[in-house]
Amino acid sequence: MRRLFGLLPLLLLGQAGAASCAFQSFQQALKWADAVALVEVQKYLPQTVNGYTRTQDMQVKVIKAYVGQLAPTLTIRGDNGMAPYPYVTSYPLGTRWIIPLSKKGWPDDRPLPANVFTPVACAGMGLIVSGPVAYGVLYQVGRSGIAEPIALNAFPDWLKGQQPKK
Repeated sequence: MRRLFGLLPLLLLGQAGAASCAFQSFQQALKWADAVALVEVQKYLPQTVNGYTRTQDMQVKVIKAYVGQLAPTLTIRGDNGMAPYPYVTSYPLGTRWIIPLSKKGWPDDRPLPANVFTPVACAGMGLIVSGPVAYGVLYQVGRSGIAEPIALNAFPDWLKGQQPKK
């Protein structure tokens, strides 16, 4: 029994620095989004830090901005091993996504440089787009969600209905 309690701090130590968050549906992520855009993944942007090459950023082409004023090309920053975002390499090159975007870095909410965004924290990858349909977890059901389709031409009206009334 003493061994178990002796190991407990070591087990918890590995969890201490990591991001801990529950999955949010697309609808829930919208309240934290500074922008919402339909983007196409163009390329990964590898960086070398201390002799180690990693890919934390990707370049995307903005096809349509649903919320916010966006440049035609953006950099989206992904997980660095501890951040609550997907790894950018989870987004295959050439694929299209509708992503709720944030201008704040993690973990300190510092503003990011111009045209650099992150996905909204804990919101999964967004909605994958295939032809005229986007597909993903729009609403949370209980503690999880069910992936469902939405037609791209219906998305702006759906999005308008999710905006808080002012």
